[in-house]
Amino acid sequence: QPKPQQPNPSQPKPPQPIDQSKIPLWNSNVKYTINNMVLYNNKKYKCIQSHTSIVTWEPSIYTQALWLLL
Repeated sequence: QPKPQQPNPSQPKPPQPIDQSKIPLWNSNVKYTINNMVLYNNKKYKCIQSHTSIVTWEPSIYTQALWLLL
């Protein structure tokens, strides 16, 4: 009888789905660091440059140096 395959600890685990209910809405006057995630206009973004947000720096096509659309 074949033995059940044991998990190999050296193999990377598949990425876990992100619970969007735990992702905060983007807000101004917040210190964001690299890899922070936010929701803005029902879209998910990841911070790619640390910064303190201001009203004109919300995630958009104009702030691609700060935010990556996921």
